[in-house]
Amino acid sequence: MFIRRWCIPFFSIAVPTVFAADPPVPELRASPPPLAGEKGAAQVDAPVPAPSDATPAADVPPLEKVNEPAPAKPTATDYFGKKTKVEVLSLEKAIQSALKNNLDAKIEEVAISLENARVKNAYGEFDPVFSFALQRQRLKTPDATDNIRNADSLLRLQDVALATQVVNSGIAAFNSTQQGVANFLAEIDRRIQAVSTQGVLNFQLPRLNYQPQLASPIQAPTFSSDIVTFTQDVDSAEAGIRARTPIGTIFGVTFRGNKTHLSFVGDTRDVLPTYGASATFEFRQPLLKDGGLSANLADVRIARKNRDAAELSWKFRIEVALQNVTATYYDMVQAFGDLENKSDAINAAIKLLAFSKRREQLGFFSPYETGQAKVQLLTDQANLFGAKTFLLDRQVLLKRQVLPEFKVGDSTVYLPEMIPALKVPDLKTEALLQLAFSKRSDYKVLLIAAESEDVRLKFAQNQSWPQLDVVGSYGYTGLDREFGDAVDRLQEGDAPAWQLGITGSVPIGNIQGRAQVEAARARKAQAILRIKQAELEIGLSVQRSIDTIRNNQQALAAAKATSDAARELVNVGLKRMEAGQLSNFELIDQQRRLYEARSVELRYQAALNKAITELWLATGTVLDQLGVVYEDTVDERGLWDRITKAPPLGKPYLQKAGKPGPDAQQRPEVLAPIAPFPSEKPAKEKPDKPAKSQRKETGDSSKTPLFGPRKLPWQKD
Repeated sequence: MFIRRWCIPFFSIAVPTVFAADPPVPELRASPPPLAGEKGAAQVDAPVPAPSDATPAADVPPLEKVNEPAPAKPTATDYFGKKTKVEVLSLEKAIQSALKNNLDAKIEEVAISLENARVKNAYGEFDPVFSFALQRQRLKTPDATDNIRNADSLLRLQDVALATQVVNSGIAAFNSTQQGVANFLAEIDRRIQAVSTQGVLNFQLPRLNYQPQLASPIQAPTFSSDIVTFTQDVDSAEAGIRARTPIGTIFGVTFRGNKTHLSFVGDTRDVLPTYGASATFEFRQPLLKDGGLSANLADVRIARKNRDAAELSWKFRIEVALQNVTATYYDMVQAFGDLENKSDAINAAIKLLAFSKRREQLGFFSPYETGQAKVQLLTDQANLFGAKTFLLDRQVLLKRQVLPEFKVGDSTVYLPEMIPALKVPDLKTEALLQLAFSKRSDYKVLLIAAESEDVRLKFAQNQSWPQLDVVGSYGYTGLDREFGDAVDRLQEGDAPAWQLGITGSVPIGNIQGRAQVEAARARKAQAILRIKQAELEIGLSVQRSIDTIRNNQQALAAAKATSDAARELVNVGLKRMEAGQLSNFELIDQQRRLYEARSVELRYQAALNKAITELWLATGTVLDQLGVVYEDTVDERGLWDRITKAPPLGKPYLQKAGKPGPDAQQRPEVLAPIAPFPSEKPAKEKPDKPAKSQRKETGDSSKTPLFGPRKLPWQKD
C-alpha cells in the first residue's frame, strides 16, 4: 500500500525530469520561416532534445514543405465570394443610415401622417357648410271643375248651387212675364179688329198686324265635370350656411327667393308673376343625447391621442432599429475577431504540421503524430468557414436595418471597425425602473390607449341617454310683383315668423345603449390590464438586462482568465515539446482549447455589449445613449429632416480606449496572439535565459513581448 501511494507518483515525476535534463541538441541546417503577421515577435528559446541515435546534421534529408496556404485576410478580394466588395462601415455611419433608411421606421412615419389626416378629418365635422340651390319648375296639373278637395271647395260649390237657384227663379219669372205681354198685345189687336168690322167707326182701322217677337226662353246654366289644365311656373333660388358647435348646437341661416306664375290652358288674361323673398334663422340644441363636449369632441380627442400614440410608436421603432444596429454591429466585431482567431488557429496548425513533419524526418515523430496535426489543421479550416457564415448572417441583419431597398447585384460586405466596448451603466434597479416608466415609448402608447378608451366610455354613456332637443326658428317674408320690392318688404319686417319647441324620443328598453356602455367599460378594463402587463414586462426586462450584464461581466472575466491561462499553457507546452516532454496530441489539444477560449471571450464580450443595448431599450434611453436628438413636433417632415443632433457626438456610449469602467471586465485592445511556434536553432545561437523575475510575470500578458497587441488589416497606423 505504501509503495502504491507514494512511490508511483514519485517516479512519475522524477523519471521524466531526470531524462529531460541536459538533452543533446542536434545541429539543424534550416528552420521553418516565421508566419506572416508575426514579424518581430520574440522567439521562445528552449533546448531542443534529440534522440540518442540521431544522425549527424550532414545526413539529415531535406525538409518536406507543407503545401497548406495560410488563410487569406477578410479584406482580400473575393474572400466572401466572387465579385464581393469589402467596405469598412463605422458604427456612427450605420446609425445614421438606419435613421435615414430604416423601412420599419418609415412605415411608422407614414402612420403618423395617416393619424394626422384623421385629426383633421375629425375637426372637419365643425366646419361651416355653405349650401345653395337654383331651380326652375313648370307644373301642369289637369283638374276637374267639380273636384272637391277640401271644405273651401265644398262651400264654394254650395254658394254656386244657391246662386243657380236664384238665377233659375229669375229666369222663370222673366219668361212668364214675356209670355203675358205677348198675350195682352194679341188681345188688344183682336178687339181693335172687331170694332172696325162692326162699323162702329166711320173709318177702317188699320190692322196692327203685330206679331210679338218672343225671345227664346233663357235656359238655366248647367255645370258639368269639365277638365281644366292649370299651369304653374316657379323659379327659385336658395342659399344658406349651416354649422355645428362643440357642445352640439346646430344652427343655420337660409335665404330664399322665388318667382311664381299661375294660369290655365285657354286663359286670355295677362297674368303678372309674383315674387317672394324670405330669410330664416334655425337652430337645434340637444340637451341630453348628442349634447355636451364629451359627445361632440370624442372623435377629435381620440384622433389626437392616436396621433400621439403613432408618434411614440414611431420613436419606439427607431429605438428598436438603433438597438438592433448597435447589437448587430458588436456581433460583427465579435465575428470578425473570431475570423482572425480562426485564422490564427490555422496558422498555428500549419506551423505545427510543419514542425511535426520535420520531427518525423528527424525520427522524433511517427506518421501518426503528423496525421494528428493534419486533422487539426482541417478542423480549424472547417471552423473558419463557420465563423465566416456567422459574419455573413450578421451582414443580413445589419443591412435589413440600414438599407432603403434591395439592389440586385449588390455584393458589398461591410466590415466593422474595432471600437471600444460600451460603457456599463450604473446598475441600480430602482433608478432604472423609474427611468423606464418615464421614458419607454411603448408604455406611453398603452397609457394613451387607456385614455382613448375612457373617452369612448363617456361617449357611449352619452349615447345611452334619451333624445331631448330644443328647436326654434325666426324669419321674415316679403311678397310683391317685383323681386326688389319683395326684398324691401322683407327688410321692413312686416311679416315675421318664429317657432320654438322641444322634441324628444326615448328608446323603450334601451338595450342597445346599455350594451354599448358595457362594451366600452370592458375595453377600458382591457386597456388597464395591458398597462399592468406592460409594467410587469418592463420590470422583468430591466431586471433581466441587469442580471445579464452582471453575469456576462463575470463570464467575460472568467473567459479572459481562461484565455490568458490557455495562452500561457500553450507557450509552456511549446517549450516542453521542444524538450520532448509533451506529445503532439497534447499540444494540439492545448492549442484547440486556447482558440476556443478566445472565441468564448469574444462571444461574451459581444454578449455584454448586446446586454447593455438591451438595457438601453428596456429603459427607453437608446436615443439618449447614442446622442440622437430630434424635434418633438408633429409635422410633415421626415425623421431625418427633424434630427438636430446625431452621432458622432464624442461617442459618449463608448469607453475610452485603455480605460475601462469599474464594472467592465474587458480589454480594449485586440486579443494578443500566442507565442510563435519555436524554430529549432543550434544551441550556440541560444540567447541568455530571461531572469526569474521576468519568467514569473505571467499574470498580465501585456508585460511580455510574446503577448503584445497587434493591428488588424483595416486598422490605420
